[in-house]
Amino acid sequence: MDISSIASMITEVLQQHLAQHPQASAPSAGQGQQPGMVQALYALVKNQLGGHPESAKTLQAFEQAPEQHAGALQGALTQHLAGNPGFLAQVTDHLQQIMPGAAGAEGAGDMAKGSLVEKAEGVIADLFGGKKEEPGEKAA
Repeated sequence: MDISSIASMITEVLQQHLAQHPQASAPSAGQGQQPGMVQALYALVKNQLGGHPESAKTLQAFEQAPEQHAGALQGALTQHLAGNPGFLAQVTDHLQQIMPGAAGAEGAGDMAKGSLVEKAEGVIADLFGGKKEEPGEKAA
């Protein structure tokens, strides 16, 4: 899976998590296994981006308004993932725990069909109660 797809999945998971748990921007114990794993992913992202002032500002803006700043966070994540193989390995491991198989190294044919992204979207929808916004739809 390419780095921009991984950054997109991270952003989507965190966006959905913050939409359901607005208080989650402060590290806390998750309720149940999946929210705990999402919280661990968030803590990892916050730790990585927190050491870079511009990226930390991007993450803080995302916490305040996830939908409006998702693209900026995805860009910052892509940059950090590309420049830090250790961070890439860690977030890939977290994504595999949250969405088994979605962040794995599956065949190029699967990627061409978009099956990994579709699988990730389905898992995210399942993880957050089956709610998945359609393009142009606003969260209440």
